[in-house]
Amino acid sequence: MMDGTTDISGDEQEAIYVRTSSQGAVTERFLNIGSPKSTKSEDLFEHVLAVFKECNVDKDKLVGMGSDGASNMTGSRSGLSTLLRQRINPEIVNVHCMCHRLELAFRDTLKKSKLYDKLMTLLIGIHYFYKKSYKNKSALLNAIEAVGKGVLPPKVTGTRWLPHLCRGIGALLKTYRALDAQLSTASHENAKAEGLLKLMLDKHVLAFAIFLQDALDHVMTLSLKLQRDDVTLSDSLCWVESTLELLQEKKGRKCESLCHLLETGMYDGIKLKGVTPTMTYTDDILQGLSDAISNRFMTDQKNVQNATKILNFGNWPAAGTPELQEFGQEEVLMVFRNFNASICRVTADITEDNLVNQWSLLKKIVTKKYGGKMSSLSWKTVLQENCDFQQIALVIDVMLTIPSTSVKCETAFSQLKLLKTCRRSKLGTSVLNDLMIVKLQSPSIANFDPEDAIEKWLAASVMGRRTTYIRRPKSTRVTTTVVTDSEALSENNATDTEEIVPVPSYDIDTAEARPSVSTYSIDMLCDKDSDYDDDDFDHDSECFDFQTESINLDKLMFYLRE
Repeated sequence: MMDGTTDISGDEQEAIYVRTSSQGAVTERFLNIGSPKSTKSEDLFEHVLAVFKECNVDKDKLVGMGSDGASNMTGSRSGLSTLLRQRINPEIVNVHCMCHRLELAFRDTLKKSKLYDKLMTLLIGIHYFYKKSYKNKSALLNAIEAVGKGVLPPKVTGTRWLPHLCRGIGALLKTYRALDAQLSTASHENAKAEGLLKLMLDKHVLAFAIFLQDALDHVMTLSLKLQRDDVTLSDSLCWVESTLELLQEKKGRKCESLCHLLETGMYDGIKLKGVTPTMTYTDDILQGLSDAISNRFMTDQKNVQNATKILNFGNWPAAGTPELQEFGQEEVLMVFRNFNASICRVTADITEDNLVNQWSLLKKIVTKKYGGKMSSLSWKTVLQENCDFQQIALVIDVMLTIPSTSVKCETAFSQLKLLKTCRRSKLGTSVLNDLMIVKLQSPSIANFDPEDAIEKWLAASVMGRRTTYIRRPKSTRVTTTVVTDSEALSENNATDTEEIVPVPSYDIDTAEARPSVSTYSIDMLCDKDSDYDDDDFDHDSECFDFQTESINLDKLMFYLRE
């Protein structure tokens, strides 16, 4: 899995994850983040090869690649996936991230909707209206406290995931009364508040927001499912099909809050403005969303990606039925033929007849042994408890290895923004990569065992670590009395002042004492032409001021005698 972004310093950063499967146990690990020469597919290809060589990854075992669908990644002529198939393994399957496809399907449906544009203007506007002004924010918090419900408007831009939009609409509807109270007061002296209030009280905009929240409920659930770490390609395809069926069932239905708004012209006790909307567009949007998702997801039904549906136990026919006997055989053979070279590289004695026989026997054992528990069953449990199916296990591992999304890369970019900030914009690629590995791959503090790290630290030094070493203080402070001579003062009225003089510090290795400040007179310190070395005073924090501060003679004398 691979995706790219631009960091705070303007450098291109490509994040690479690897997904593996062994006996049904799927693992996704962060591999590297680095800056290629450019975002051209040739430079990305060279970058991938360099990372694989550095991390000791066998490139011949690649069976799939997941990306966000950009042309430099998935181009049919010169994209990265095409170069990988041409130069490394012709069996590699290219997967366009399903989360990105879902977002594109949603935008295909509403990109020309004026109501959607108005709603996004309202959601973005109220977020920044309260984020940029503490006065407005505190006024809204007071209104929320008085009303008894509501939250601060969240940010709905800067990310493609649909749940953020649904959260923004939910916050608008939940905080509607408080927003109305605060914006009504602020609109007398703030033109922006007046414009936001006008949009918020529009019947068409609010009715569209309620409809969209209800329509996107199942789509949001699908998006959250696709973002999970344990999701497989087979599970993703099944969830997409179920979501399409639910969208069709919503046609012609209106939620209770939308019906109340259309009947009374009010929402949450506030009278809205404008003509009551007819809502004739609802079925068209639902149908358009279903068609867009189908076009983005449903491609060739006889390809490797759709063949992975047999791994979902929810798709299995009931035990003892004729459908179960033939179930999955064609898909298993399709996957084996597509990845024949990769599978035979592991074991050369595998044949199609052996695969069909093992698959048929495995189906019988699974249905009899796990029966009513198949809904919560995993392939890790099946393959590790039934170790006699090594050949079919290779085919299943190949199908489990194919990624369904590239969401993990987006997670890496979130950590990248936290690590490489404007104050650390010069952070090198090597250091950044090490920090990312620690952040993304290291165990939690509660589960971390420091023994290995301590042993490595002890063995890293050529001279050996001084584990019993105790740092000694470089200087201590003693108080001496200095008697000032002045013609204006008599010998009996001499003024005593205190001066802080550091004791000579010793270098442990050379055992030689450094000169003490007491060996220098105040006149020598004040004399710009004196030949004392600045290094003599590095150990004293007070003497550091002498080297960095431009102070005159009077202040220096006062400081030394203070």
